[in-house]
Amino acid sequence: MPINTIKVAWQETLRAGSVSGLFDNLPDTLFFAKDREMRLMAGNKLFVERCGYSDEAEMSGHDDYDIFPVDMAETFRATDELVIESGEPRVGVIEHFPNLLGDPEWFITDKIPLFSTTGECAGLCGIVRSYERAHATSVSYTHLTLPTI
Repeated sequence: MPINTIKVAWQETLRAGSVSGLFDNLPDTLFFAKDREMRLMAGNKLFVERCGYSDEAEMSGHDDYDIFPVDMAETFRATDELVIESGEPRVGVIEHFPNLLGDPEWFITDKIPLFSTTGECAGLCGIVRSYERAHATSVSYTHLTLPTI
């Protein structure tokens, strides 16, 4: 059996939410997936809660306009459309996203296209990280020196 057939068969056996669960253990990282119509289909616990839902099932099927202020939704949609139309990822997008208090804060978003078994772009997934926290945790190693031998 060809490896692609095995891979598709394996993916079809996975329980819904299995991939999203991986992102539940990454601190300060939000994960989401959208279908081609840009409806949310999956998200890790942090993302789901940030969107105001109690669980992934409640969030599924909603789009950005159902959740976020119009200006944010329009920005998210524009980037999503670029990813869907081009089939190319958009990495390191700096944009506003609601923080824990619901106020806009700068975040870094990576959006990756998702392809169907026939090769068509079927949607996208993304990760969202706080810009400030990402830079606060960056450590400069320029002060370190190698020991002389």
